[in-house]
Amino acid sequence: MALAHVHHFPFVLRPLRVAALAAALHHAAGALAFVLLPLGIWLFDTSLTSSLSFDRFTAAFTAGIGVLPGWTVRLLVAALAWALAAHALLGLRLLWLDARVQDVGGRGARASAQLLLAALALLAVLALALALRVVR
Repeated sequence: MALAHVHHFPFVLRPLRVAALAAALHHAAGALAFVLLPLGIWLFDTSLTSSLSFDRFTAAFTAGIGVLPGWTVRLLVAALAWALAAHALLGLRLLWLDARVQDVGGRGARASAQLLLAALALLAVLALALALRVVR
């Protein structure tokens, strides 16, 4: 059977376009930020309440919180920071594309998606390295 009619296959079997991958990543980053935001709010509140709670805040990154070890807390905070940055940058890209309606399917959309995906991959590697204390 020849695969001449690829458009008959389900969406999952076809490779995603770069712009579609960027749009899907925008939604995934928003969902991840939504799930991890309570941790971020709690850490922010703990850091500002008093000097004793600030000590508890800093200890969360080394000793951990409850059953979570410190490296897990650092990893979750890095994931929250990455998700917020990714969601914001990809959202700004979508707003830019909405303002330039004539270029939605063109080279500008593809190039901006490629640039942002590369930058977000680099940001993810940096966040992971910082969370696991590979670099200081």
